[in-house]
Amino acid sequence: MYLSLGINLLGLLVFIGIATAFSKKRKEISWKTVGVLALFNLFLAWFLTSFFVGRNIVLFLAAGFQWIVDVSYTGIAFAFPDWVHVERMNFFTGALLPILMIVPLFDILSYIGVMPFVIRWSGKLLSKITGHKREREPFFSFLGNSIISSGRLILIIVAMVIAFVALVALIDQLLALINPAVSLEKMLGFVMFPFAWLLGLDFSEAFQLAEYMGMKIVTNEFVVMGQAGLIMDTFSHHMQAVLTVFVTSFANFASVGVILSAFKGLMDEDRIYLIPKNVGYMMLSGILVSLLSAAFAGLFIWCLPIYAVFFYREQNERELGGVFNLIRQKSSTS
Repeated sequence: MYLSLGINLLGLLVFIGIATAFSKKRKEISWKTVGVLALFNLFLAWFLTSFFVGRNIVLFLAAGFQWIVDVSYTGIAFAFPDWVHVERMNFFTGALLPILMIVPLFDILSYIGVMPFVIRWSGKLLSKITGHKREREPFFSFLGNSIISSGRLILIIVAMVIAFVALVALIDQLLALINPAVSLEKMLGFVMFPFAWLLGLDFSEAFQLAEYMGMKIVTNEFVVMGQAGLIMDTFSHHMQAVLTVFVTSFANFASVGVILSAFKGLMDEDRIYLIPKNVGYMMLSGILVSLLSAAFAGLFIWCLPIYAVFFYREQNERELGGVFNLIRQKSSTS
């Protein structure tokens, strides 16, 4: 266990080192800010993984978001009942159509001042936020524009997902002509293997995680969730943590395509190529953020047995009821 924990710590330093090496303005890096943000991430990972209250906050937020998604299915079922009342909804219905309600909901919260309040006061933890007042458009005009924007976003995502998944399948078919065992996901899996190992996993799980990383990069997080979710219970607790955190981001080619499509409608011709020229940096930064987040979370999964033994034995036995036993089993098998 302690060797894996040390590798996990080494991974954090390696990921930060890679970000530094590829920075365009290394001399302007504020290491004080980097240190503050690293400590803040450590605190969040510690609080959300090692405390009963933190874990329940995560579960509460997840349940709340799932409730919102479930409510959105009511509207979808009104128009397309045969798309919702099925054993398993397709990607378009289950993941994208809820956007038609979720995006306007958050826009409404912004319109009435709730989201700006949350963002403003949360942001003051790290920096001072200033803004400019502007005249607001009528509410129903605002809501209509929000819904139309949501629909446009769904179409962009669908088009990009279809195109990128199809292109990946085409590349895999061409690679199969050379060797049936070769695929783009596996090739990227080999590239990502050292980084997966630096998250503190053994070789077998590290290779499996690396393949999921490659799959996520060339497709999207929904594809990985659909496959990994079916066998998640067979993974170790550490694997479950780092896989969940890494996958829950938008660092993939499809997301870059969505960003490119969105900016084409917002930017003029002189600046429209700014993003395409920096796609490599966008992908690298997104993957490094995902790796750092996974490493921070995984760090405290390793530490859970230590906390349980020295600090929270009686409290965890009483409040978590059985979770401590799972931690002890993990500690004994590590």
